[in-house]
This record gives sequence, structure tokens and C-alpha cells, in this order.
Amino acid sequence: MMAVATRYLSRHEDAEDAVQEAFASVVRSIRGFSRGSALETWLHRIVVNCSLMTLRRRRRKPETSLDDGAMDDGAASPWRRYGTPPAHEILARTELRATIRQEIERLPEAQRTVLLLRDVEGLELREIAGLLELGLSTIKIRLHRARHALQAQLGPRVAETFS
Repeated sequence: MMAVATRYLSRHEDAEDAVQEAFASVVRSIRGFSRGSALETWLHRIVVNCSLMTLRRRRRKPETSLDDGAMDDGAASPWRRYGTPPAHEILARTELRATIRQEIERLPEAQRTVLLLRDVEGLELREIAGLLELGLSTIKIRLHRARHALQAQLGPRVAETFS
């Protein structure tokens, strides 16, 4: 699997990340494996897809972690000009990030996959449709439902965090 990833990715660390993502994907979707195809072919395709997603992600935007303050926007956070934010703001943002991660994990796998590919990885809807081998309208519907479900789950929790 590492050899396949390194064919696509020049950096060793990126290849390792792609293989790790592939293993996670295999664990999540092993039940859907069709015994009619070879396991090696299925694993190869997953590694290729993870490698391609890594390349697309790198082309689109530099990687930023939620833990590194990616949710902060300078206009809404006056402390950025003056240094470290107050402890209560750090705690509130940390709790919000954890809540968002939890709620994303609670989404059905089909919705979660589309949401992560679009809103976290930044892929276009047509790319997602091609990657998942689904119709564009199916991708749009899954994304809409995932965002709606996430909003419904986060609404009360987000209000509690900032009240």
C-alpha cells in the first residue's frame, strides 16, 4: 500500500498519511466489500483515492488544523492584535471543536463522507460524485441532509457554549 501511495505523492509523510487514511477507510467500509472482486484490487483503489485526495487538498489550500485556530477570524477576535485570548474563550472554542467533531461522527456514513469531502477537504461536488461513483444530485442531497442534521444537532449546543 505504501508503494502505491508513494507513486502518487512525492513526500514520504504524505504517503504515510494517505496509507493511514486508507486503513481507516477500509475499517469503516469492510462490510461493503464485495467478495466478487479481489481484496488486493479493492485495497489498491482505496489507496489511490486517498492519495488523490491528498494531492487535491494540497493543491487547493494549505492544511490547517481545527486545533491551530482555523475557526478564528481576525475581525471577530480583537485579542489577536493583543496576544493570547482569555482562558474562557480558549475553553469555549476547544469545547465547540470537540462538539462539532462528535456530531460529525454521529452522522450516517454516507452523509459524513460527503460532508467531509466537501466542507473539510474542499473538493467540488462533481469531484466527489466521481470519486464516490454517484450521481451529482445524490451528492447534493446527501450534503444538504448532512448539513441540516449537523445544524439541528449543533444549534442547542452552540447556543449553550456561547451563552
